[in-house]
Amino acid sequence: MIALTSSGQESVVKFVGDYFRVDPFEAKFSTFVRALSRDKQLLNKMEYTDEASNRSISGNYDVFNPFNINASEVEVALKSIGNRDYFGVSTPMYIYKLTARFADSPEARKKIRRDYWLMINRFRRLYTFGYHLGLEHPPLRRKDRNKDGESTNFFFAGYKDMASCNLVWATPPSSDEIEVNISVCFAVINDRVYPLGHYPGRPQNEYYDLVTWKNDLK
Repeated sequence: MIALTSSGQESVVKFVGDYFRVDPFEAKFSTFVRALSRDKQLLNKMEYTDEASNRSISGNYDVFNPFNINASEVEVALKSIGNRDYFGVSTPMYIYKLTARFADSPEARKKIRRDYWLMINRFRRLYTFGYHLGLEHPPLRRKDRNKDGESTNFFFAGYKDMASCNLVWATPPSSDEIEVNISVCFAVINDRVYPLGHYPGRPQNEYYDLVTWKNDLK
């Protein structure tokens, strides 16, 4: 498992927009949830609302595939993980996950490794390498990629309590498929969705910085 830190939150915003059919950063959180719930391309939907009114939605796509190789199955899930301490404030957090499965073959593994490198390379250009949780991580290099599966965590420099993004490709035991997982964790503040860390792309009067947000909650 590789863990990286960054202050380039805009990279996650752009990345999610490229890989998820319904983008949580385009509008208010309530609008995003409504759009995901009503997405006609999302089949076999399952929805759940907990006692705190947090929503969880899951389903699968037949026609949507953001990868360079045809997937046999693409699933998406929005899952509430409840309120977490976020810079001293109890804040709703969610994990947005995309899972794609592909028939296993040497050629498929080659293409998946290429896609995986393209994904982590987008972050590699913006992330600072060094220490996280007392461990030193070597620079990411394509020649060091694992041929049988890999998992990479990305942490923002401003918030290291939880990974903001996790990228995985693997060959599950007793399976003839390759599985790719993209998981993004985000916070919901005043009906807005923010990648973990500070808040990019928002004007000052919409809690662009943590100081404004925390002072306004006092």
